Amino acid sequence: MLIAAIAALTFIFWPKTDALTRWYDQAESLIEKEVHDEARRKEALEIVAQAETATKKDIEAEKKAIDSLAKVLQNRESTADEIQAALQPLSAADAANAQEQLGWRLQLRTVLTASEWAEVFPAPGLEKKGKEAK
Repeated sequence: MLIAAIAALTFIFWPKTDALTRWYDQAESLIEKEVHDEARRKEALEIVAQAETATKKDIEAEKKAIDSLAKVLQNRESTADEIQAALQPLSAADAANAQEQLGWRLQLRTVLTASEWAEVFPAPGLEKKGKEAK
């Protein structure tokens, strides 16, 4: 059961780095392509760079918390309170990260025009339609 819990946590948290890295790379590329005003493009790219740097730090802290949790889960004599205490930093970090990501997107929303936003962050399902139409 402990192995299953560790495996589940690994699968939950493992892909975050790759997914976010791709998101930042895609956002930077599309901002470079779609934002023609140099000052706003530079500001938008700076926001993305700040978000990426902060996210990488968050991911490193999260990895340490996962390692701590894994150590607690490996000990068959760990109590429920010990497991809960080891889970708490992950739960708090997840909530903080979600709030932080929303903040970055809201900052970008104030820099990009509505049409630029639609190109950089297309609505789900419109990505293929937009590419096919061009």
